[in-house]
Amino acid sequence: MARKVWFHLADATTRGAYAGTQAASVSSDGVSDIEDLRKAIRQKYRHDHPDILEGIIADQLRVYANGAVYEDKDGEPLEVDSLIGALGASKKDALIVVVPPPAQRGGATVESPEAQWEKLLDSLEWKKPRRLCASSGQDWPYQGESELAGHLVEPLALHYTAWYLQNEDKQNHAINLVLSGPGTGKSRMLDQMKGLMCAAAALSNNRKLKERMENAFVFSVTFENGTSATGSLLDRDNPEFDISYRMLYQLSKDKKAWPVFVDKLRMMCSSLPLRIQIVIDILAKLKGIDDVKKMTVILCVDGLQKLVNDGTKSCDFYRVLASVCSFLNSSRAFAVCVCSATVQSPVDKALSDSPQKRVFLVPPPLRGHEVLPTKTRIEKQLVDDMGGHGRALETLQLFLSHYTKDQLEEMDPTWMFEKVCDALRLQYGDIFASPFFQDPYNCREVLAAILSRRRYKLFDRIGRTDMTVDCLRSFGLFRWGAEGHLECAFILLVLLMQKLPKKLGGVDNFDDHLTRTVLVWQRFEQFVAFYRRVKSIAYCETPVALSSFHAGARFGAIQDIIITEPTSRTVVEALRQEDTKSSSDDSTASAGDLFMRVQLKVGRQNVQCNEVIQCKLLQTKQKIDEDAYAKERAKAANESSDVFLLVTPAQATEFDLPPRCGLVSANDFGRYFGPFTSRAYRSFLEPPNINTASFHELRRLEGVGDATAAKIIAERTIRRFSNLEDALNRLVPSKKGKTAMILSRMHYDDDEADL
Repeated sequence: MARKVWFHLADATTRGAYAGTQAASVSSDGVSDIEDLRKAIRQKYRHDHPDILEGIIADQLRVYANGAVYEDKDGEPLEVDSLIGALGASKKDALIVVVPPPAQRGGATVESPEAQWEKLLDSLEWKKPRRLCASSGQDWPYQGESELAGHLVEPLALHYTAWYLQNEDKQNHAINLVLSGPGTGKSRMLDQMKGLMCAAAALSNNRKLKERMENAFVFSVTFENGTSATGSLLDRDNPEFDISYRMLYQLSKDKKAWPVFVDKLRMMCSSLPLRIQIVIDILAKLKGIDDVKKMTVILCVDGLQKLVNDGTKSCDFYRVLASVCSFLNSSRAFAVCVCSATVQSPVDKALSDSPQKRVFLVPPPLRGHEVLPTKTRIEKQLVDDMGGHGRALETLQLFLSHYTKDQLEEMDPTWMFEKVCDALRLQYGDIFASPFFQDPYNCREVLAAILSRRRYKLFDRIGRTDMTVDCLRSFGLFRWGAEGHLECAFILLVLLMQKLPKKLGGVDNFDDHLTRTVLVWQRFEQFVAFYRRVKSIAYCETPVALSSFHAGARFGAIQDIIITEPTSRTVVEALRQEDTKSSSDDSTASAGDLFMRVQLKVGRQNVQCNEVIQCKLLQTKQKIDEDAYAKERAKAANESSDVFLLVTPAQATEFDLPPRCGLVSANDFGRYFGPFTSRAYRSFLEPPNINTASFHELRRLEGVGDATAAKIIAERTIRRFSNLEDALNRLVPSKKGKTAMILSRMHYDDDEADL
């Protein structure tokens, strides 16, 4: 009984599908062995228009038993008298039929290498590269050039000296590696590479090197966008072609689609070994340069992570990177090579056995307010929330461009925040689609890693998860800081906090508390209370060193003290004075105390005590010294047992702290609050102005609500509020309650006049 004999046509040059074909079949009638099969296949395509096997005779087809045999480097084709038997019984087990390249086809006329060379030269011209960064931020002023140039000076000078002396030792020739998550500025850095190298050369005080870099030819190739990787190399036996073909694509006069260009180049130059060095020779010919050694070339390779990588030396990633390094070490022209990827692990594996010198470059965080001017309070906060990530700032810029200043001021901050989050979900799909971030406990581990300010190594795992720092930053919106700290854009931190486990205790109002903290101004002590609450959730049921729990604060002796939060904290207002000597300040005080019972382990002993956090705002230029600290501690904490922490935006003098006592002063703010820092500053520097705050901003202030917000707006429409006394007389005649306290924190016209 006849059956279908399935096969795949494979290109002998690329080892991929031939001419875009998919699996096909012929009838087993009259097909008993491989010789019969070759004839049947050849006959099958004679009836097609066009005949994709034109110029090929059946005897030139080589047949492999299946894909596994074909991919095996020791795999052999079937003999012509091999019986078909059960071969090719399904698409999955299809035979592989290899089609020879044009130069080997029967009856085909192949041009001489000289003729192919002339035709190739005629199709090319020198062209500056297109920008790798094609997003809206491509024209923003480039930030961090001086720091990056300083990092490049020494390796660039060493590389040039070794090249000049014809020393090919890999330890002298640095491969520059730009490694960071998506949307952080890798492509933009590659676009700026000539400027960075020129700046580095200038710092080296080597005049010849400076002249070379200023006159360098730049090639920018990418495995993303229009010339993306297809899952297989252009030529399995020549990984270098994936670079050199893309370099030639930059020089092509007739800009066809990338796949069309590749097919045409193969047909036109079948006898030419188009390696990277040959492309440099071609450029010298095009520019009329008689000696390649007079040339300087900067080769930028973007998106290496798109190449197939299985951690072995036979994978595409390793072989392409190795070919770039080989060119770098032996180039006749002076060549600088720069490669980018979102992950470092495969790079380290690829170069693990090599002494190749490498320079790691990390795009610096952007100073958002320098590239994205803001007009309203919520805009300023959202810019801070992007954490200096370029793609996030571009996404925010696009959103804001649709609205006027007046529209933004009247917009509900909650709606605005959600819309920006929706836009970011589209730009950073890998984060939000990842099963890892669907697990609330994974989110908690990541949050704890960020808050702890622990120094991580790149391949350390995050908490009790299997996620490494390197893999985490490959998602985007995360950074591995210069000091080893894990960092995260605040807007993503909010989304992580929204996913925190809700079954761990009394966190039923956490989302509302989070919304107020994220979108609305809060008093300083309210903000610190929220931050302490977040820590209780992040470390819930996890014993942690007290120094890590309050990472970033200066402490006295706290060695061997472990704190355990058995449940998540809620925040309540103290209505009476506690035995701990801690009490809420009245409405006229600078700031209020926070206090809670905590469970410590000191050495081997379990201890129940109070943790007291004193929030203190001081007058301008006042400093916390040892006496002032002692006074605050004396009125707030039990000196013999309590854990005491004073948090103040004031400067502090240097003095020794007592055991279990800590201090967060102006110099410690960034380290202690991390991604929450801008909100910490806003809580005491930027209270809303009662005469300009929008309805939505007012209604969300704790103690105000819809009715009072509407009343404020109605009253200020009649006449602006000049000062607190004016507001209290018109809004809260009794001058008592939460509303009165909130009003005392707001800005008034008289305050603005004083400024």
